[in-house]
Amino acid sequence: MYTYFLSFFSDAWTPEEEILLSYISPERHARILRYVHTADRKLSLYAALLTRMALLTHTPLTMNELQFDYKENHKPVLLTDSSIDFSFSHTRNGVLCCVSADSAVGADIEITGEAPYQIMDMVFHPEEIAYISSATNTEKQKRFFKVWTRKEAYTKRNGTGLVCDLTNINTLEPSIAASLHSWETDRYICSVCGNFTAPPLPQQVSTKDVFAFFTGRLFSQ
Repeated sequence: MYTYFLSFFSDAWTPEEEILLSYISPERHARILRYVHTADRKLSLYAALLTRMALLTHTPLTMNELQFDYKENHKPVLLTDSSIDFSFSHTRNGVLCCVSADSAVGADIEITGEAPYQIMDMVFHPEEIAYISSATNTEKQKRFFKVWTRKEAYTKRNGTGLVCDLTNINTLEPSIAASLHSWETDRYICSVCGNFTAPPLPQQVSTKDVFAFFTGRLFSQ
């Protein structure tokens, strides 16, 4: 599994973003421009670009071979090669993506903040609730988002998303926990799910790295 993390501090839409629009599909391009807020435009743009960057780096595919579609459950798939799986997630000014050529994967990222503890009975397993509730203050908040991202990464990997009975899924159970890896970076909590023998090492990139990657590919061809 290859994992990429990107964050940006400015919501401003720049000339660089205008150039990068040419590296995504016309459908995604049109969808991005329908967003009212530039922060939403940037998140959608860089989620698409980071996914393409990971796939182009770790597979022999070319830009023209990256053809995408969605399953009935809205899970994105690579039409070009169904053996390659990927997952991405974004939250305020942060994007996470993972790619695997040998197993299904799932990814989720959340920004830490005031946790909505009132929803725990509806989405968390009793053991997860006990794990969160046993902590205090800042640690309790972190545990909430850790469990949440792990649960979402797990259901994305399985292809169900959050439409199943989430209270029946215990991400602390050893057989499930073995497929999950979580970490903190800056103000974000990230989780990925997949088959790995060692924790995947996330590669942190910047918007400048993304711009250089795509424009550099153009000039080198």
